Amino acid sequence: SQAISEEELKKKGFDPDAPNRAIISIPSILSEVEPEKRDPAEARNAEGYYVMGYKRVRVGDVETLVHILREMRDEARESGYKDFFVEFRVDKDVQFVDVEPALMAAARANIPDMHLKTLGTKKETK
Repeated sequence: SQAISEEELKKKGFDPDAPNRAIISIPSILSEVEPEKRDPAEARNAEGYYVMGYKRVRVGDVETLVHILREMRDEARESGYKDFFVEFRVDKDVQFVDVEPALMAAARANIPDMHLKTLGTKKETK
């Protein structure tokens, strides 16, 4: 799986425990396959939504994602953060139809501040 671990987040300067953001990774079901061996038609499908690298939510399960994001937003407010945002990290091959429900979940959770990053494979980004 392409979920981002806490250790990787810390190496990049992010504090995965900071309650003012949710990071949602959306990898391709073929994220572990080398780019030249990927079937483009199959690589378009997302594996799932990984909240903070470990909570896996099924693609399209908006209700569960809304619930998780509302809880995280409320915890941030209780900790004194007034601003809360969601950062989506999406495999570049994943089709928008798999990403859109996650964006809609953030909107339904009343989180208007969203950041979207597309990511290539590790081999392509070296």
